[in-house]
Formats: sequence, C-alpha cells, structure tokens
Amino acid sequence: MPIVTTAKYETLTHESDKMVLPEIRFTFDPIDGRKYKTYVVADEPKRKSINLRHQFQAGPYTRFFIWKPWSWMLVRPNEQGVILLSALFFSHEELKSVDQPGLLAAPLPNIDYGIDKGLGVCLWQSGRRFGPTPEEAAVNVHRYFWESDFNTGVRCWTEGRPKEIRPKKTGWRGSMRLWQIRTLKNQPVTFLPVNDDQGKEVKTLTDAFKWLSRVPDGLYS
Repeated sequence: MPIVTTAKYETLTHESDKMVLPEIRFTFDPIDGRKYKTYVVADEPKRKSINLRHQFQAGPYTRFFIWKPWSWMLVRPNEQGVILLSALFFSHEELKSVDQPGLLAAPLPNIDYGIDKGLGVCLWQSGRRFGPTPEEAAVNVHRYFWESDFNTGVRCWTEGRPKEIRPKKTGWRGSMRLWQIRTLKNQPVTFLPVNDDQGKEVKTLTDAFKWLSRVPDGLYS
C-alpha cells in the first residue's frame, strides 16, 4: 500500500538553483559486525541538473532539469574517507527523526534497490578518498553524486517509477524527459515506497540503515 503523502513544490525561479549546502542530519552506529558509522546527509527540495548517456556509447550527455523533493543519502565511509557503501532515498516531507515514516525510493540512474545485487549507489570510485574525515567524506560524496555524469549502468527499474514519469518504452531518457516536463510545469511527482531484500517496506531511515547493513562493504564503490 503506497504511503499517502502531500508533495510540497514551489514555483521554479533562478533562485531555485542557488546552492544550499547539505548537512549530516543523523548518524547510525555500526551493527551486524560492521566497523564504521553510517551518516545520513539531508538535502532540501530543489531543482537539479542530470547529465545522462548510455553506459557503452560515446558522445555527448543529455542534460535534464528535475525538481527533487527532500533527499536522504546514507553513507558509510571508513577512517580514511573511502566510501564503503551508500544509498539514496526521497521523502515528500522533512524527516525529523530516523523513525519517522515517509521514506521513498529515488527513481534515478545508477541506484540499485535490489535489482541486481542489493541496495547501493554505483560510484565507480573504488579506493578514492572523499575527505580527510568520515564526516567530510560523507558530505563530499553526496555532492559528487549529484554533480557526476549519470549512465544507464544499473538496469532500468520500471516498476519503481511513479506513473507520472513512466514512459511507454522503458529507458532512463524517457523517464528523465517526463520528469523534466513536469518540473517546468510545476507539476508534482508522487514517488513510491520500496521493499527491502526481505520483502519489508522501507518506511524509515532506520529501515534503510538495517537494509544497508546487510549489504557487503565495497559492493558499489
């Protein structure tokens, strides 16, 4: 049963593109034999640009402008600032605690919600240090994700895309194009919940953290 939420959108202006720095909002201590903490980087609703092309084709990227709701990136760095694992979720409302329901999937390229391996963001940056401390690395990898060029490496997650951005033909370009159209028209997108590897709905950041704790470190780095 989808979570019933009310999306909040504002009229898009040039001010919508101003930089609002994300911040670490919550921290999870390690469980299930893990060694390192997991940080939750929160980012306010805003307009973002997405550069996208096919993974195995050369040539220019296509840029799309989309309006995203609240986003929550769970990041597990080690002491050297290397990202061992990360995941990204949306919510229509700001989450004030790790146990507040409302977490939703982010239907973006390069994110896996159990389609191929497990839960994670494909960074293609194995061994890279994103900061001198785990906290700085968590914030920096969040910026890297949104500023990087996206590709179609993760298989198309059709069933997890809201109907408003689900094209007749499967493919990331079609979804991004529909998402951009709705952004320019100031029309909301009703994002969907997701189930974890055990079939349970991921409603809270705690749910997401427990799922992430079952994924091997380094699987998506």
